[in-house]
Amino acid sequence: MLRQIVKDVWTWSWRSPEKGYAFNGTVLAAGQERVLVDPAVMSDEERGQVEALGPFQAIYLTNKDHERTAYDLRRDWKIPVAIHEKDKPFLKEAPDHVFREGERLACGLEVLHLPDQKSPGECAFYARNRGLLILGDALIGVPAGRLNLLPAAKYKDAAKARLGLERLRALFFEIILVGDGEPVLVQAHDILEQFFLKEKLAAVQGLKSKREET
Repeated sequence: MLRQIVKDVWTWSWRSPEKGYAFNGTVLAAGQERVLVDPAVMSDEERGQVEALGPFQAIYLTNKDHERTAYDLRRDWKIPVAIHEKDKPFLKEAPDHVFREGERLACGLEVLHLPDQKSPGECAFYARNRGLLILGDALIGVPAGRLNLLPAAKYKDAAKARLGLERLRALFFEIILVGDGEPVLVQAHDILEQFFLKEKLAAVQGLKSKREET
């Protein structure tokens, strides 16, 4: 079912049998503007609910692996698809537009490019005036109430991937919506800081173990 998170923000989810957690899509509205982010698979009921919120100005993808239902919706609802320029070459179908770091998109979304992630064009979308951050694969909400990286094998260098997320700590937000897993709807910045603390402790422990081995 389509779920309203806060005013003018809705999400819906499809549970992946392979991964064992939810893939999420997001609808945002601002005045007459409407956009979709990382549109997940929908039931017929959800599709009707989402369509009723339109028309939509754009479908924004956080990364190359979140195409999901974007092309079907582009054909059915005539919505242009956009992605960061570094991920454009990897899509199954050509996007209609590309965006870049710092660009302002419809519904007041600011593009934050996150380097050294699984995808070269991985982005977050920041709605500053709403205290809202939207992530794709940069962090996942698994288990619920926590934020974590994907498995280390997904990255060329997991340590660099962590460093690429440091810029998120300087932002103000109360809610984090994730492409995969459960959103963080309360004290999201604190949950983000807990992630960095956990990663720091793990790194220290790893160094300690290596010294003991030698």
